[in-house]
Amino acid sequence: MPILGEIEGTSILPKATVFEAMGYEIFADEVRDFHESDAHIRIAAAPARSGKSYSAAPEVVYRALPHRPLLGSLQWLVGTDYATNKEWAYVWKWLVEERERWTMGGKPINIEKAQNNPQNGNMLLVIDWGKGPHGRARAIIEGKSSTNEKALQGEHVTQWVQSEAADHDRRIWEKYGRTRSTWAIFPTTPKPGATWLREMVEIGEKDRSLSIDSFTYPPHANPLYNHALFEREKKKAERNSPTGKAEDDPYFAEQFLGLWVYYTGMVLPFGKRNCVKLNTDWLEDCPIYVSCDYGYSDACVALFWALLPSGALLLWDEIYEQKMVTHEFVEKIEQKLAGYENQVSYVTGDPKQPQVADYMNRAGLNVIDIDKKAQADRAVGHRRLVDLMSVDPDTDHPMLFVAEDRCPKTCAEWNHLRYKEGTSNEYGVSALEGEDHSFDAARYFAMTRPSTAKEQPERDWVREAMREQRRNRSVSYAGTRGMGRWQRTGQSPYARAM
Repeated sequence: MPILGEIEGTSILPKATVFEAMGYEIFADEVRDFHESDAHIRIAAAPARSGKSYSAAPEVVYRALPHRPLLGSLQWLVGTDYATNKEWAYVWKWLVEERERWTMGGKPINIEKAQNNPQNGNMLLVIDWGKGPHGRARAIIEGKSSTNEKALQGEHVTQWVQSEAADHDRRIWEKYGRTRSTWAIFPTTPKPGATWLREMVEIGEKDRSLSIDSFTYPPHANPLYNHALFEREKKKAERNSPTGKAEDDPYFAEQFLGLWVYYTGMVLPFGKRNCVKLNTDWLEDCPIYVSCDYGYSDACVALFWALLPSGALLLWDEIYEQKMVTHEFVEKIEQKLAGYENQVSYVTGDPKQPQVADYMNRAGLNVIDIDKKAQADRAVGHRRLVDLMSVDPDTDHPMLFVAEDRCPKTCAEWNHLRYKEGTSNEYGVSALEGEDHSFDAARYFAMTRPSTAKEQPERDWVREAMREQRRNRSVSYAGTRGMGRWQRTGQSPYARAM
């Protein structure tokens, strides 16, 4: 039995035919060049939401199809965490949800296993192509997370796809992927911290024999790209740039042109589009959440969130004060929640200050109990905040709003938070210039990913139970330590929102 991927075969179908069967179309020459490249390492750098993940996924489908001689294949789609692996979502859609596209010998393909549970880290697809010259030929596709490094050991991989590659530490590729994969794809938005990836681009350009190709996609590579947003940001960049040219504004060049730049830039894409004046009617019947970052001499921060029926998050109030002892901090939180007790779903504690969470539990607040290391992951939490603050192409507005009249200190912090000059690791603990306490509290909350249906169901017992089940799937946690104890005894004024 050969090692997976070491014997190259000829595809039964040409790549163009496979893409046509998938309904996948190419809208830019740069994307076509990416697909036509036979390099063993391909780096697709592109602006945010310009189709880099969408172009990588068809390569996974193509590599999974049977080859002559009939061989097995193993592909890993490695994300910074399981739930934000966009390439996996596309592959699942094309191979599982649209399974009728594919037949072999006039019969539907034989999918032996199809497991899609990102919350439990269980993402596996196994397709049986039948008996080949070396035994059963199976295409195995697995979703992986770089936060679970143990799962990245010990396998030889036909194709390694590192989702949003610039958000990964250099170690992930160097230690686990480089020596174990035959082909590799790196779809990414250029980031200041990804020097290892930029170095790979430069090495490939200097020495073609290394079989490293790099590509830069234009925004129109995605036919659904938000061109109105692009034009607005371009005008803003022209005003900010010392030359008057948008491409000379480093943030615009990176995020909207997909170019590799290094700069002392904004940490968050926070702006006027994220700011609203609070209408308390918006909070009626909405689930309420609290997230905290506690520091006595620095700042004690608590952020108060509401999950709106549209699925957007509203930061509707804040506590941002110095030199509060624990019991004062918790009392202030309780005062802010007065009148909303029955809507409180959970509190996200500071993973670095577990004693504060213990005090909150004793006070009756329902502190969510999740993996502290995962909760404190700066890279993943940062990326989720950026996604929430950016304009969602499906709705044409961001999914995170801030009541600027109630949260002035948070707005000021997020508007002025910058990277330090010369920063190469944007996720390092010393990478930022300015106060970052509200930023940290928001990161901790973003790691819990609350979500809701866009249309709220009628409040009856059956639908209440269904909503509870959906929340348990969409919010990853092991349980709440204090909630059950307090609700069983009837001593807590807070009831988890349904």
